Amino acid sequence: KIEEGFVRVREVALSVAMAGLLARLSGLFEEDPLIDEYALVPEATSALFGLDCSGGGEEGGDEGCVAAGQKLAISVEGALVVYRHAHRKLLATPFAAPCPSAPSRPPKAATTADPGADQVVVSLSRAALLCCADCASAWHCREALLDQGSIHLEAELRFVALLLRTNHKSGETWAYRRRLLSRALLGQADASGPMLVPADGRWTPMDAEGVVCGELALVEELARKYDHHYYAWNHWAWLEHLCVENGLALNSFDFPRLVFVTPSHYGLFHHRLARLGARLRAPPAAGSSASAAASAS
Repeated sequence: KIEEGFVRVREVALSVAMAGLLARLSGLFEEDPLIDEYALVPEATSALFGLDCSGGGEEGGDEGCVAAGQKLAISVEGALVVYRHAHRKLLATPFAAPCPSAPSRPPKAATTADPGADQVVVSLSRAALLCCADCASAWHCREALLDQGSIHLEAELRFVALLLRTNHKSGETWAYRRRLLSRALLGQADASGPMLVPADGRWTPMDAEGVVCGELALVEELARKYDHHYYAWNHWAWLEHLCVENGLALNSFDFPRLVFVTPSHYGLFHHRLARLGARLRAPPAAGSSASAAASAS
């Protein structure tokens, strides 16, 4: 019995420590909600940002996570601890999918009307995704929160950009961002789905020109950091196709400036060929045949 008691005490102490690290991570985002980049490092100490290390656990030792200047560092060991705790808690919420074959959104009965509980799920899913960007259950929860208005679309686009700057090959993250853009530009969950109606019955689309300009900036930023970034250029091609198919005539579709900087970038060249092919297959403009006949005569 004494040994079982020691085991129980150790488990409780570990759970408290894990919850404390998760609370610290959430607190960093509350202090600076505009954090735009993060990295997993061997040890997360204030010294990484030139700050005082006296707050560390053991004279400047690993603090688990630390942030400054809109940048965040999470230690590898801390990430494992945070992910285990956050994911376990997340699966116990009403938003979690019961099985891998569950529908993309939970039924309305599974949602909550408690803003405090919703924010707990926001914090848990954010922590899980920072440690594992392909965590499908965390994305499932965030999409359910987005459906009921507990997460703002613009803030969610910013959070996904934060993840992509570190997890630039995360297929789940890119797919989720495309769903967000479909909402932002069309008011739909995806390019072929039905119109979404928010809980308050109102829909205010985001500025399409601003959204597309922001996407181009993100794509070029990632393409500069990672050679042959097919994910980013495929994403841009998808966005261009979405806008063309839905009649969104935008001024933002001048060809990316990066083509003049890295002309030998194969991913960018492939995107250029795809775009050229689409232009060649497009039907001629209304006045093009008349002008061609006039010039021939």
